[in-house]
Amino acid sequence: MKLITIKSSHYPADLQVLKSRLASEGIESIIDGELNSQVLSHIPSMEAELKVYESDIERVKAILEEIGELGSNSKIVCPKCGSEKYRIKYSFQYKWKLLLRALLSAITFTPTGRNISPTKLICERCETEFMG
Repeated sequence: MKLITIKSSHYPADLQVLKSRLASEGIESIIDGELNSQVLSHIPSMEAELKVYESDIERVKAILEEIGELGSNSKIVCPKCGSEKYRIKYSFQYKWKLLLRALLSAITFTPTGRNISPTKLICERCETEFMG
């Protein structure tokens, strides 16, 4: 049976609450990438995903609407052309902070903590720089 991602987050604890709610309704779900997102939370693409079986999707949508989660993940769009395709522009300062956090984490064997926000986004269609 096919699994469908219903929510993703850099912090798996955010997904645990929703997973518990689904379980209380008798809906089986899994959190995919939980360990990766805990260890590598400083990498923007490392997100944990809450997945449910395709056969339960209508019940899940009803629960998400009830708790106000449906549609809360707003998409980032270019303010000039409206494109959803963009790339991250990392500043020199961002790269140094990331490197120092990774080194400190490796030396002390502790997690790196919260993400450092990248400086700007660049639209792939019109090359406009904007903040996410």
